[in-house]
Amino acid sequence: MNRSRALGVWLLLCCAAAWLSLRPARALAGFFDSAFAPLRACVDLSAPVLLASGGGLRADAGTARRTLIASVKSTDVRRALARMAEPTDERLRAGRHLVPAEVLQRISGARDVLTVRVPGEAIGIEPGDPVVCGDAYVGRVGAIENFEQGRLSVELVTDPHHGAGAVVLGADGAPLARIVVGGLHVRNDA
Repeated sequence: MNRSRALGVWLLLCCAAAWLSLRPARALAGFFDSAFAPLRACVDLSAPVLLASGGGLRADAGTARRTLIASVKSTDVRRALARMAEPTDERLRAGRHLVPAEVLQRISGARDVLTVRVPGEAIGIEPGDPVVCGDAYVGRVGAIENFEQGRLSVELVTDPHHGAGAVVLGADGAPLARIVVGGLHVRNDA
């Protein structure tokens, strides 16, 4: 076989392989599975030999350093997010123990209830405790679902049955107004 014929056969095989990769033939798939089964068995049988010969995975110093830097950046981002969720007004922080929480999911069938997780156990957290994001009151702790895992349900202020009140004081300390927040209802403009 001359060189041009060999190249032609090689080109034809490459085109057939490309065509089969785009449109696999079911009849040939079974053939290839059975043809390459002994090779898969050889790889499985040779794995202990490869591990014993020291061919295991090794991380170079650069990869280890990049992984460490990425984890530090991730920790820094988490800390920054936790700081942003804390109240900025010192009066709101005074006398309170702030516990960061991560929102896990909404309770199905209850749009205004969230499941959150606090780090560690839910020590010191009780139903009715306020939940804030920054300087905004967003709801209250509804129930402790799992004390050991720190899973809580939070009732949002948008719940129709939720209400939080405050008294607005004037300059002389006398109450000017009573404000009740919560219970958003769908407005029907029909």
